This record gives sequence, structure tokens and C-alpha cells, in this order.
Amino acid sequence: MDMRIPKSLKRLVSKKEDALLLVTGKQDAVIYKASNGNLEKLDSFKLETPHYSDSEGVGGRGRGSRSMVQKELQDRDIVRDFISELIIHLRNLGADKIPSIYLFAPSYVKNQILNSLPTEFKRHIKAVIEGNYFKLAPSELMLKLA
Repeated sequence: MDMRIPKSLKRLVSKKEDALLLVTGKQDAVIYKASNGNLEKLDSFKLETPHYSDSEGVGGRGRGSRSMVQKELQDRDIVRDFISELIIHLRNLGADKIPSIYLFAPSYVKNQILNSLPTEFKRHIKAVIEGNYFKLAPSELMLKLA
């Protein structure tokens, strides 16, 4: 799906230089490419939430704090798996050849994503916009860069 970048926002993305808008949550991502005055959705994915049996997950009498620890470990595993999948998608898209990457990520995963990205991608990040912007339209994302 191609979309024209509004004239008022074209100054944000150089016509000479492509840019990726990488929009993430804890388990999902959408990747847009801004190029030649157009925004194009290149890729998206969502990791399913794992469902644990009673013996693996939360529950049991007197295990409240242990359940919280298990949930935190499960969340950490979900984010780790998501970041691994994100790196695969970025590599498949050739993101290391795109000069500018703008990362839109919630505060609770932003640092984990940044710390886990290989240098080949990290060096292209021009800005990190903190927040949950996953459901915004591409033009609304561009406004966040203004």
C-alpha cells in the first residue's frame, strides 16, 4: 500500500535518502519505507502470546510472588523472541542499506530493542520516538517526527 507523504511533511524525509519507520510494540512490528515522496508498508508481523499450562505458569496456593517472577520471565522471553524475529525481518528487508531508521517503541521495550540491535542497524537510527504508536496511520507517524 503506497501513500503520498503530505507536502508539509516532505522536509522530514529527504528525496535523496530513503528512510525506514520501524513501529513496534512488545510482540508486533510494522515497517514502512519513505522513499521519493511516498510511504510504503514493507512488512509487519506479530508474535502470538504463548499459552502456558498450569504446571508451567501462574497459579497454586501460596505462590503469589513466584507467579509474578514467572510472568516477568515469560514477558522477558516474549520480548527476546520478538527482537530476534525483528532482526530477521530487518535483515530480509536489507535495512542495513537504508541510511535512516526512525524507531517508534513503547518505553518499556525501547532500550531492550536498542541494546539488542546489531550495529549494522543501530548506526542508522536517527531518532527514537517513545510511545505506543502501533495503531497510528503512517502520516500520523510522520507528524511525530516533525
